[in-house]
This record gives sequence, C-alpha cells and structure tokens, in this order.
Amino acid sequence: MIDTSGQNRIIEITGSTNIVSVIGADTYFGSHMIRHLISAGQMVYGFSRRKHFSFDLDPIVVSGAEKATVEPAPIISDWLFVVVDPRVGFDRYVKWMRAFCKEMIKQEYWGKICFLSLGSICRSECDTPISEDSFVSPRTELDLSLATAENILSVMRSSKKNAAETAIVRIGVPYGNETGSDDSCCFINQAVRKMIAGEAIGLPNHFAKRSFTHISDICDSIIKIMSAKFFSDITNIPGEVLSIQELVKIFSEHFDSKRVIADSPYDDQNFFLGDQHLSDALFKETVSYNRKYSLRKWLKELTKQQGMKCLELV
Repeated sequence: MIDTSGQNRIIEITGSTNIVSVIGADTYFGSHMIRHLISAGQMVYGFSRRKHFSFDLDPIVVSGAEKATVEPAPIISDWLFVVVDPRVGFDRYVKWMRAFCKEMIKQEYWGKICFLSLGSICRSECDTPISEDSFVSPRTELDLSLATAENILSVMRSSKKNAAETAIVRIGVPYGNETGSDDSCCFINQAVRKMIAGEAIGLPNHFAKRSFTHISDICDSIIKIMSAKFFSDITNIPGEVLSIQELVKIFSEHFDSKRVIADSPYDDQNFFLGDQHLSDALFKETVSYNRKYSLRKWLKELTKQQGMKCLELV
C-alpha cells in the first residue's frame, strides 16, 4: 500500500507468536479488547493500569496459553494494546507514558504497540472530517495528555535504540458495554444509564457532528488493523456520523421525550460545539470491515431489556 498523504510511514509486519498483551486490562477499553482478542483466538496477557508497566510484572489476566505457538511470555507478544486512563491527571499520565517507552527501549521490544487516542484532540473546519494529519489542538487537560502521549511515542519511534513499531488509533464517541465494566465513562453510556433510571438528560440542540462507534466495532477494527500486512502510524477508526441534533431525536424516539431536554446548557468541559467526525479514507485503505452496530439499532435492542442492570449496556 502507498501512503499518498505524505504524513504517515507505512509499516510492513512479518512473523507471529499469536500473543497480545493488554496494558490497562482493568479499564473499559482494555476489558473489551481482551474479550475480543480471546474470541479471535489470541493468547492474551492483561496488565493493570495502576502500576508502571514492566514485563516483569505479574499479569492480572492470562488467557489461552494453549494457543501460543512458542513458550508464552509477554515480551514476545505480537503487539501491545496500551490504554491507560488520562483522567488520572496530566503529570501522572505523562510520567507513566515516559516510563512505558523507556521500558520498551530497555527490553528491546521488537513487536508492535497500539495506542488508543481520540480524534477530538484535533481541530477541524466546519463540516470537514478529521483526518489523520489534521492539526492537533488540545482544548482540555485530557486532550493535552493524549496529544503529549502521541508525541512521546513518536520520539520513542524515532530513537535509534527503539525496535518497536507504533500504531496510534483514534476514535470518536464510543458506546456499549459488553463486559459490564464499572469504568464505562463514555458519554452515551452515561446518558442512557440516566434515562433507564428515569432521570432527564440535557443536550445542546446543535448541528455539530460526531462519529459514534460501538465498543465491539472499535475492538474488532483495532484487531483488523493490527493484523493487517501494512498499517500507518495513525489511523482513525470511523463511526456512524450524526449531529448532536440527530442524537437528541434518536434518544427521544427510544425514551420519554420529556426527559431529553434539547437546547440546554451542557456543563461537560470536554464537550466542544464544533464538528468532530472522523475521516474513514485511510481506514478503508488499510482494512475491509463493516460495522455491526448503529446507534438506533443498539438502542432498539437496549430498550427491549428495560429490566436489565444499568451497567450491562450491551
């Protein structure tokens, strides 16, 4: 594959051990990635987000040792999936990422590293999707943490002592909770949880666009990217493009419309009233994948199960 943007290096991947390590196994994204990796027939090591990562750490999850074609060991993982919650604060998060990269160089890790980021760290023009080379312009400390982490990985990638290849995957707005994770902080999940409990939610009645992607589609897309013969330094995982106004309408269709308050002040500092939908051009060049979920389909299934526990937003 030829990259015509001039912004991303193309990486050819060879060899396989059938092992993947998840750093942040005790996070919303990490727990789901483990579930999907196991379903895909991979052996999985899962490590806690609560300590600086080292290959000498004891994993909190080990699954599928019988599937490995070589003596199992995290350091020979085909790839590492890195997702550590940036809500811990900028200084702590950056310290963790720097320690992680130093560990990769120290151990001469030769595999691939997949880092989960957000498309919202980029600024786009009105009605223009965010591409992989869009201008990075953090608006919050969380955005700044992720943007800094991307740069730390870039510095590591350029080091003469580094043997690993890195893939940054950026997502839009995730939803769904197949594992019942209590770490599900995502906006859609929070809103649906409130409405199932009979509470009201407020949303700005605005035409700003977002990309909405079910957690299952996010995980399967990442596995597809990391299993591809070629991948780029940064790849967007696209989603269903909807405006906030359309989101208000969809919620009103599936819940009591009186509890969906449109055009109300929204006090989430991470919410930006501008377009933040992601381009899918590079994703389509890299893999062939059709999303399994749409927001309407998911909510239709969900509202049939009103007696379910709020966390089980499958």
